[in-house]
Amino acid sequence: MLTWTLQQAPGCLAVRTAGPAGGTPVVLWHGFFQDGRVWASLLERLDHAEIAEIRWIAADLPGHGQSAALRLAPLGDQAWPRLVSLIDRSLESLIACPPVIAGYSFGARAAAHWIGHSPLLRQVGLQGALLESAHPGLPPADRPPRLHQDLARAQQLLARGVAEFADDWSQLPLFASQQQVPAAWLAAQRAVRLQQQAAGLADHLAALGTGTMPLLDALPAPACRTTLLVGELDQAYAQLGQRWQRAWPAAALVAIQGAGHNVHLERPEAWWRQLLQLLADQQGRKRLD
Repeated sequence: MLTWTLQQAPGCLAVRTAGPAGGTPVVLWHGFFQDGRVWASLLERLDHAEIAEIRWIAADLPGHGQSAALRLAPLGDQAWPRLVSLIDRSLESLIACPPVIAGYSFGARAAAHWIGHSPLLRQVGLQGALLESAHPGLPPADRPPRLHQDLARAQQLLARGVAEFADDWSQLPLFASQQQVPAAWLAAQRAVRLQQQAAGLADHLAALGTGTMPLLDALPAPACRTTLLVGELDQAYAQLGQRWQRAWPAAALVAIQGAGHNVHLERPEAWWRQLLQLLADQQGRKRLD
């Protein structure tokens, strides 16, 4: 079993690390309404010797977990650039060689934006990227109604509290396939959700929700092996994955059978196989510049 250490410098993200300092760094980015602990739960379910040899790095993104007090909404259109500088400052002492980066949903969007703009990654390079159920962004004309929806959800969170919002969130059609997931796994997911703070989540929706995000597939493709991971049951994001691949034709689009939006929760072994391929691919060790 991995032993995790939590650290947070003033003005930085809270970061959890596990595994040997000399291991290949794997940076993990969680989705909305989660925090870095979801990755610890996932890795505990996977019984593979290689896991203990990796340097795992799992940060809590702004508004979530131990980073809940970080507020980006007051920055307006500077929220996404500030996210990049926050990540770089929080991880610069932890990444000395090219990492593999894996992100889920919002975490995959944050990862793609970070890869496209990070001075830290331009310096150290990148070995591979695994973007799971990642939205590439809305055209400018479609952003205002989505931002309106995000702000309405933020108000709902503040008015009704995290527990009621968690009940509603779990019933979204996007997560219908999670009915197949073992009850203990869903209970662990809910426990993490219930420990979030409504004000932090509301700030996230206003600052970094889909209604504010830039067009990520307009970024240059990462200069490393990239996997776009989707669940075959998640038809909307399977189509979005095809849009990503048209923009980044060198990326591999992989649809996991029997999985919905949250592939790593519903099919953890399939997620692990995709990550392991990136870890084994030494050709990806090249600088972004």
